[in-house]
Amino acid sequence: MRGSLHAGVSGLKPLLVLGLVQWGLAAFAAAPSNNGNGAFAPTPAEQAFLAEHPTLRIGIMADWPPLDFVDRSGQPAGVGADLLEEMNRLLGGAIQIVPGPFDANLEKVRTGELDGLMDATPKPDREEYLRFTQPYLDIPHVIVGRRNARYYPSAAALAGRTVALEKGFGNVQWFAENFPDVRVRLYPSTRDALDAVARSQADAYAGNRAVAMYLIEREMLTNLHLQGRLEKPSVVLALGVRKDWPVAAEMLDRALQAALRKEGRAIMAKWFEAASKVGAEFRPTAEEKAWLDAHPTLRVGVMDNWPPMDFIDESGTAHGIGVDFIGVLNDLLGGRIEIVPGPFVGLLEDVRAGRLDALMDVTPRPDREAYLRFTKPYATLPHAIVARKGGAYYDSFESLHRRTVAVEKGFFVGAHLRSNHPAIRLVEYPSTREALLAVAAEKADAYVGNRAGATWIIGRELLANLQVQGTVRETASVNAIGVRRDEPMLAAILDRALATLPQQSVQEIYERWGGVGPDRGMGLSWIRLTPEEKQWLAAHPVIRFGSNPHWAPVEFTDREGVPRGISRDYLERFGQALGVDFRYVATPTWWQAQDMLQSGDVDLLTSLTKASARKRDFAFTPPYLSLQTAIFTREDVPYVGEVAELRNRRVAVVPGYAMKEYLLSQCPEMQLVDVKDVPAALRMLEDGSVDAFVGALLITSHYIQAGGHTRIKVAGETRFVYQPAFACRPDWAILVQILDKALEGIEEDERNAIARKWMTVTYEEHVDYGKVAKIGAGAAALLALFVYWNRRMAVEIRRRKAVEASLHKSEEALLAANKELEAFSYSVSHDLRAPLRHVAGFVQLLQAKARDQLDDTGRRYLDVIAGAANKMGALIDDLLSFSRTGRAQMRAEVLPLAQIVEECRRELEPETRGRTIDWRIGELPEVTADRALLRQVMANLLGNAVKYTGKKPAARIEVSARLEGGEIVVCVRDDGAGFDMKYADKLFGVFQRLHTEAEFEGTGIGLANVRRIVARHGGRTWAEGAVDQGAAFYFSLPAGPPAKAERQGETR
Repeated sequence: MRGSLHAGVSGLKPLLVLGLVQWGLAAFAAAPSNNGNGAFAPTPAEQAFLAEHPTLRIGIMADWPPLDFVDRSGQPAGVGADLLEEMNRLLGGAIQIVPGPFDANLEKVRTGELDGLMDATPKPDREEYLRFTQPYLDIPHVIVGRRNARYYPSAAALAGRTVALEKGFGNVQWFAENFPDVRVRLYPSTRDALDAVARSQADAYAGNRAVAMYLIEREMLTNLHLQGRLEKPSVVLALGVRKDWPVAAEMLDRALQAALRKEGRAIMAKWFEAASKVGAEFRPTAEEKAWLDAHPTLRVGVMDNWPPMDFIDESGTAHGIGVDFIGVLNDLLGGRIEIVPGPFVGLLEDVRAGRLDALMDVTPRPDREAYLRFTKPYATLPHAIVARKGGAYYDSFESLHRRTVAVEKGFFVGAHLRSNHPAIRLVEYPSTREALLAVAAEKADAYVGNRAGATWIIGRELLANLQVQGTVRETASVNAIGVRRDEPMLAAILDRALATLPQQSVQEIYERWGGVGPDRGMGLSWIRLTPEEKQWLAAHPVIRFGSNPHWAPVEFTDREGVPRGISRDYLERFGQALGVDFRYVATPTWWQAQDMLQSGDVDLLTSLTKASARKRDFAFTPPYLSLQTAIFTREDVPYVGEVAELRNRRVAVVPGYAMKEYLLSQCPEMQLVDVKDVPAALRMLEDGSVDAFVGALLITSHYIQAGGHTRIKVAGETRFVYQPAFACRPDWAILVQILDKALEGIEEDERNAIARKWMTVTYEEHVDYGKVAKIGAGAAALLALFVYWNRRMAVEIRRRKAVEASLHKSEEALLAANKELEAFSYSVSHDLRAPLRHVAGFVQLLQAKARDQLDDTGRRYLDVIAGAANKMGALIDDLLSFSRTGRAQMRAEVLPLAQIVEECRRELEPETRGRTIDWRIGELPEVTADRALLRQVMANLLGNAVKYTGKKPAARIEVSARLEGGEIVVCVRDDGAGFDMKYADKLFGVFQRLHTEAEFEGTGIGLANVRRIVARHGGRTWAEGAVDQGAAFYFSLPAGPPAKAERQGETR
């Protein structure tokens, strides 16, 4: 019998592979035994065979962990070895385990040198010389690739790529027969094949999922992850016994079943569950022990200012991810590591000169190999672009060309940008903190570097004007230990010690420093799954999902039938983080998709709303989007305004999203026409088959633009809001728990990046400068058109005031004028949005692709157009807000005014940081008002006070209230720029501004909104002020409930 085995193996996600083998264990657990109590006993014939053959030589693979391998003490280990050990107890010690390469052992069984072989997959050609037991494992084939490289969902996607495979394995022939376009490179073991992919010698690995996962974790190949699956049967493992020994084959088959029934689950748990809790035992060889004895102290450098990787606090104590790794390494190496903090460049020179033995947080580079040896990486973190909020958006290195970029001195990313992107102007800083401060202070346009470090510093330095923008794939922060070149023994010791660290200890390090993790490249925080959830995922490696093929940009299928869009991007991130394959299933219609989910034909729908599934017992995640809806008509149809005005009209609606039920509840008299999808609805609307279509504004606008439906317009809004979520089949509620955690783990900037990817105009790489010139001319025409519309708006306002002055003659005329004005402002604002997106998009394209081909005058013109487009966007948003305040339904409630004021004041803190403002907030009463509208009033007034005191070194802002004549009068007073009282009557008008844009930015709509909201509450607005002496803005609210009748005109 063999010696004892080590129970622990480092770095496996607990129970993930265990679930994959449950099928095999369950099959054997249900198999009948040869006697009543389930015990194994050899038959007389088998006893005679054992007497004639007292030793059975069974081969196992020497390097295929965790299934079979030889541990560091030279003992057989793994699932197969443990099963043989249990069988040995049943057979009286007859089995002798013989480790070796698989193809060599297979040949030995053929020639009779071995009597059997574990880990053998039954195949017709092997049946000529082997008899197979029933399988004991069934594990899928997967594709493994690099995180920062192309994603391979299937074998077909590997065409023209290099795939690393194990020599002698069945996948070699399978690829040759089915995918001859795939370039195959052979390696002696799975370990070597995966290492080749990690080092970019091959594009991907294809093979056994359990082994790949084990080695990725144990070898800390943090830049690798599971991707797609091979379209072939799973890896079925059995014990192969020589063909000429039928009695032995039957006996070993029964012994294996008995071993599985008795100890199978314990063995699987030992190798797949316990692996994350304890690491493999670190046993230095005699040579390594002698070296360690001769070196009682090891001086290892850590950076003093690179949080959270490594840094020192105010007391000079070192902290960070690298420091914590040293801590666990010290537990293995007897506490001999001494930490030496310092600047990176100086530490690197100290290692080169031999003053330090090693250095943490080093990126392996060819130029450093002359004086350093590298361990395998212990953390691989993505690089990101950080820039100022509200400025240009940079999502790639190309977008940074001709921009000033801050990087850390001596870091890898700087050298990479110099070599590969010379058009970027680099400025080096001593630390990440100083580089980010330079961007915040507008001394540089952007920072490029370690995302975890940048996020850490932005949060702790309160750099509120910075945001993470693009996550680049060209480079990453690969962190390894760099060891002085003349100490190969130390490099080998540290490499082996890292490999034996318990995964639980490693995970705790990452969670301690903000959940950055070794695999945080996709923007997911550490997902804390329970053992039950992990086991469930392991048992369900494939999750079938359905999505709407015509609901772009949320989800749709491209010309090849491949699902794309926002929801698909979320699923891709979920799959990479959870290690499962989300597989698309086409659905005939979206309405029928719910039936498929109910019956279990699909497991998940990607954009269902709770409102549309009221009679179903589906399980839902929280919504991942919120989509406003609108009424669409042909351009020759008068403004509709609201759903109630669709009475007796033919209205198209896509069933399956609860819109149909909503419309009927609001206007039962309308004639609803079911349509298959949004494109079909727009075609029917354009040809006159229906009078209107009601749908999501984002979705419908996309198809209006894509289909060239230029004669369709927005004719009104509804209060219905789509809130798509992921819906799971009724019997899979646990999947919702898992997806909830995955959804929660996606950071806000990553969510914004997903949305931005699909909600902006997509352009081809080729720049048609003739077309761009036309767009530039169009931009000028559009600006002129906006001026014309502005003037027309002013005419409309003057006309309304005339009507208001003669209110006693025709109040009906006033209401009609107000309604027409609101309709006009909304229609104009919305219709301007689509062409404005084109203008802004092409300007951005010019700035990114052609800026360096223009002279200074051309670049200045581009900047002017970009600024005008931004200004127009702000005007449009304010116009829409102005039109909505007249139609939004009010929900009056008793509110603490002091709480509303404090909330608004806190929201202004990013704008007031660095300023001295004396806030004097008096005793404020409770008021009866609509919460959202009242917050808008206070936000406008407090925002104005902050803005117009901006040029004062120290400012004072007061908020007070008093009860006067049955009204509560609220006052917001400041000591800022003030205004001339002779212009006071203009303050609350649309587009009326008393200061130039150069003095104070603004659109001239905020105070108009204030007056409209207050008037709806039955109150009034007025102001007092003096130039350079400040201003006071007043509004009143009824001391009791607001008046039932809402007057849309201004009061007093």
